[in-house]
Amino acid sequence: MSSDQKHRVIVGPFRPVLEAALAGQICAAQSDDPGAPVLVLAGSNMLAMYLRRRLAERNPLWNVRFLTFTKLARKLGLARLRSLGRRALPGLARGQFKVQRVGLCPAGGYFEPVADLPGFVKTAAASITDLKEAGLAPEALGKVKGAKLAAFRTIFAGYESALGKLGLYDDADLMAAAAESAA
Repeated sequence: MSSDQKHRVIVGPFRPVLEAALAGQICAAQSDDPGAPVLVLAGSNMLAMYLRRRLAERNPLWNVRFLTFTKLARKLGLARLRSLGRRALPGLARGQFKVQRVGLCPAGGYFEPVADLPGFVKTAAASITDLKEAGLAPEALGKVKGAKLAAFRTIFAGYESALGKLGLYDDADLMAAAAESAA
């Protein structure tokens, strides 16, 4: 697809309307040059595999790549994070690291009664991820009053500090680096 063509939004039932529309767009993009590269962004690996198979049933796919948004973010942001000396937070450690590794639920603190419950770490980790993906830093929570948010801000700030000290980044940092690189 040439750079002067506009992006189009096509809506309809997933099958068969959107699949047929995607196949048509790929054919149009490669009409002048069957080997022209085409990049398809998919919401998940499962969707990428599904689309690849379904589209290959219609026409051979040549030089058509399927990426998830996370893989695209790695392509765009990884070099920047590596240049800063940062490495990925290991996947299995993410939830535990966010709360327990930084040890920021002090005795007598707001979250002490629930800190040992199985769902606390997962919920706190998800909240940190949501805030980071929204582009908010722990300091942004300083403008909101309340004991719960103050305690959570401490956990969030400790998590960010620990990432920095250990030279690690998480998925939200990767997405932010990708956005900066793409801008």
